[in-house]
Amino acid sequence: MSSFPPEDWDVRPLADMNTMAACPRQGAEHSLQALLAVGPADGLEGSFRFALTGTNHVTMRVPVQRILADKRFGGMTIELQLQLGTQIKLSKNATTTDWVDVIELVQSQDAEVLDKAGKAVNEEFLRAMQEYQNAHPDREVGISWRWALTVHLKEIALVVQALPCTLDAINASDILKSDGALGINVGYFALDYDRYRPTVSLIYILR
Repeated sequence: MSSFPPEDWDVRPLADMNTMAACPRQGAEHSLQALLAVGPADGLEGSFRFALTGTNHVTMRVPVQRILADKRFGGMTIELQLQLGTQIKLSKNATTTDWVDVIELVQSQDAEVLDKAGKAVNEEFLRAMQEYQNAHPDREVGISWRWALTVHLKEIALVVQALPCTLDAINASDILKSDGALGINVGYFALDYDRYRPTVSLIYILR
């Protein structure tokens, strides 16, 4: 009978479950690893976490009108750069990150809004957003998004999910803030998989 865990599995202490970053794979710009908690009887005890790391930044460019179909936002694109593993962190027992208020990102200059010519128009965007919100006083309109880990056509990827509402509205809804809630897919970043040099692998955590 074969031993458990197999010799080719990486075994770490359970204390690393919440803090461990993915180990960079040789020659890969990014890595994704699944951390699974294993009980004393060699069975999965139910906790998991997907760890990310990367030497490259992920650049997001999202046309505002893909989220809010209003002429005020014509030609505007939200742009920001994020680091895998430090700024994109998947929650424990979830395949998604926390939701983020995009308007706050623009206000803090962590994200930039560009026009068709590539000129920064943050102030114009914020004014247009205020006008849009004033025109819809009965709705908590805004822009929020998060990252979600998906598998599509055998390709593992991070997808940016957006909703045209405020972060407060999402946090007030158990459905919207749940791991399985749907959103508007506005960004896609493939995590390449090469069986000879995998960027996706498993680490099993023992009690």
